[in-house]
Amino acid sequence: MRYGVIVMGSRGDVQPFVALSIGLMKRGHDVSIIGPENFKVFVEGFGINFRSISTDAEKSLQTPEIMKLLKTGNILKFVRHINKIAAFNAPQINQEIVAHTLDCDYLLTSSLTSVMTYCIGEKYQKKVGVVFLSMLLTPTSEFSHSILGSINIYWLNRFTYKLNGLIWLSLKKTITEFRASLGLPYKNMLDYYFGSNMLTIYPVSKYLFQQPKDWSSNTHITGFLSLSTDVRVNHALEKIPVGLEEWLSRGDKPIYIGFGSIPIPDPEKMMGILAEILQRTSHRIVFCSGWSIIPNLPKHPNLFVASHVNHEWLLPQCKVGVIHGGIGTTASVIKAKIPAVVVSVLADQPYNGKMIEKNNIGVHIPFSKISTNRLLEAIEKTQNGELAQNARELGEKINSEDGVNESLDLIETYFSR
Repeated sequence: MRYGVIVMGSRGDVQPFVALSIGLMKRGHDVSIIGPENFKVFVEGFGINFRSISTDAEKSLQTPEIMKLLKTGNILKFVRHINKIAAFNAPQINQEIVAHTLDCDYLLTSSLTSVMTYCIGEKYQKKVGVVFLSMLLTPTSEFSHSILGSINIYWLNRFTYKLNGLIWLSLKKTITEFRASLGLPYKNMLDYYFGSNMLTIYPVSKYLFQQPKDWSSNTHITGFLSLSTDVRVNHALEKIPVGLEEWLSRGDKPIYIGFGSIPIPDPEKMMGILAEILQRTSHRIVFCSGWSIIPNLPKHPNLFVASHVNHEWLLPQCKVGVIHGGIGTTASVIKAKIPAVVVSVLADQPYNGKMIEKNNIGVHIPFSKISTNRLLEAIEKTQNGELAQNARELGEKINSEDGVNESLDLIETYFSR
């Protein structure tokens, strides 16, 4: 059978679906990943067929408008701006996705493309499954909506999921227009989804979230979707940066600092903090620039700079990961059995930062509150016996899970019915 895997967003949104796609191919299925054109080299490097959507996720986050909004820290304005751009580009992108999926038997979608994919499935009578990488959005009486954090009042919990209606309000106009272009009538697609018993996979660890007993039969928590070392070792983008192995061998374990696919909101502020840490302490630092454009990186023998790096290889050689809190990087830090300092910017990052603190394996600091002293205090805290030991123990447990194969079993069972 041919699976169409529809993704949008950052590398952290795409990489888990690469792991699933490789697994499906090993089980004899044909797979095509449909996603932003800037991931073509990354996806095809794993031998997966890639069908490009004419948008560049990286460049779209590096515009002056986006950087200004990130720097102000006004997340509501940021989301409104992103939705405005998405609505403007939606007609072309949606039609491209439709064309790319016509010869697919089944559709797997990420959260960012889920509602649009439900419409395609309805129009062309294709079965759809969805993989939500992070925040648990399926209603339950066992805990409240993710946006509300740790609030847990049994009789009130399920009611809090009315907040999902805000998602529909933000998508309603664009999706209604898309449905009209397909000849479909108006439908509240969030109500449709939650009443459909559609396959829903949350690929997060069962040691972090216990599956609610009142979820429907096709909604599951599995385990993180990690790319195995054997499939990464020969990829052109996974090569160890020149000089890094030798640099690592020259001293103590370093701090890892990287914001992945989220541009650092205030590069000058962050570089000032980085320079102060290097001047005031003996800490060694590996800084991964990712999708950030950094004009004034400090130079210091205790600093190694890379544009990207294989987290699964590097992080176990570090003493702490200072990260933005995207679920992919968060999973990599936990699996590396080291503590984390989550410097969150937006989206699910504050949620993941609180999750790190709740499990007592790290510290959460919103980017808007970051300073040299606060970051150094957080790093020092992660090096105490309790946090470091908790990180090692949790990492051991989570490494025993096989989220990829558990998810693949669910996918094959669901689509074969």
